[in-house]
Amino acid sequence: MCCAVNPAVGRELHYAITPAVEKKKVMVIGGGPAGMETARVAALRGHAVSLCEQRDILGGHLPPGSVPEFKKDIRRLLAWYESQLDKHDVAIHLGSRAMLESIEAENPDEIIVATGSKPFIAPIEGLETSNWAHCIEALNGDKPLGQHFSILVIAVGMRPEHKLFVDVDKKFPNVRRIGDCLQPRNIQGAIWDAYEVMRRL
Repeated sequence: MCCAVNPAVGRELHYAITPAVEKKKVMVIGGGPAGMETARVAALRGHAVSLCEQRDILGGHLPPGSVPEFKKDIRRLLAWYESQLDKHDVAIHLGSRAMLESIEAENPDEIIVATGSKPFIAPIEGLETSNWAHCIEALNGDKPLGQHFSILVIAVGMRPEHKLFVDVDKKFPNVRRIGDCLQPRNIQGAIWDAYEVMRRL
């Protein structure tokens, strides 16, 4: 028995979240599934946690992924994460792009980079001069279909968004990257990765 969004199901004795021996100041960069799970588990273990998300909303790819009606459970998952982060006093900074200077000013003991992934746009001839939209842009409403865009690009894949990790890792100790930032994966992989990293920190 297992659950895509709860790694402890069926393994409660081995995967229980226990209080950290040493309480730390943890900075999570990225508010997608991996970042939110990282912040939740870290806070449950007693760490002081801040989460920086450059967009004005949490969720990463969850909001566009929840647009189709048959994906409504994703909306419930996002609402649950928001309530859990609030309940456990995670300091959330929306519209806040983490920079080397801001990280240095916060001076965290641990830095978890969960900046997710971005679409890989294939070199399609003529695309640069066409009215087109990536499916994420269409689902977000950034480029509404049927008005100005005649082409929708769907099957392009994703690639890690890890530039910040490379920069941060050169300057700070105790830096980890998780989730899609490490390698694009599904929601289960992102959440389980975050849970596994934070239950050991």
